[in-house]
Amino acid sequence: MRIGGIINFIANQSSAKINEHLKTKGISHGEARVIHLLYHQDGLLQEKLTKLLLIDKSAVTRILKNMEEKGLIIKQISLKDKRNYEIYLTSKGRSLYSFIDQAFENVSNKMVNGLNLLEKEQLNQMLHTLAKNMEEFYE
Repeated sequence: MRIGGIINFIANQSSAKINEHLKTKGISHGEARVIHLLYHQDGLLQEKLTKLLLIDKSAVTRILKNMEEKGLIIKQISLKDKRNYEIYLTSKGRSLYSFIDQAFENVSNKMVNGLNLLEKEQLNQMLHTLAKNMEEFYE
């Protein structure tokens, strides 16, 4: 199997496990990613969120609509750009962060089970190199 195939397999398996965990709170993987981003950068423009999530505008719009209906976020028209929205977590949305973070942490720990500290650090460096290479490839 090629490296891309292995990475895809790992991503699919980890997503499935994370989704199982998130489903217990009625959260989708996309919603979890939005909560994670907003927890660290509340008030992001919807346009910026779309770029960070690497998914199309209509998918982000659907995710945000669902999150708004669940009371996880609020959208405010940007004072700097009236054509765009600033997205903020509500206290309900913010309260889910540690649950979401734990789901991702559990999967990450399972993924590297059996690797020693040096191997984990080397793997992390290699994956960052691969990610950087792909970013440059698609620029």
